[in-house]
Amino acid sequence: MASSTKGQHLIIEFTNCNKQKIHNLEILDDFFSQEILKYDLIILQKSSHKFEPHGVTMLYLLSESHLSIHTWPEYRYLAFDLYSCGKSDIEPLANDICNFLECDIHKKLLLNRGLT
Repeated sequence: MASSTKGQHLIIEFTNCNKQKIHNLEILDDFFSQEILKYDLIILQKSSHKFEPHGVTMLYLLSESHLSIHTWPEYRYLAFDLYSCGKSDIEPLANDICNFLECDIHKKLLLNRGLT
């Protein structure tokens, strides 16, 4: 990251996801909690909700910023948003998620945040 960068903001849309995984709050929380640690990020708080008949929303407040996940199992779709002002390169996380969820990356955007 350049010295003027204040962080990285990774926004991804995943399609054709494994329906069972993206509707299971415990599986998602275990996976994303491990990934957060893998990328040297620190969880301050987390909040989640499982919708009926389907869908999950998860929010992680990180010391480096935030991570949010929203799922639509009926469409096999997951929306992901991670902003981190940490030192780790978070872009490889996209492939980690894709492999775990057995899905495709429909759109991916990586923004270097900060003033130039």
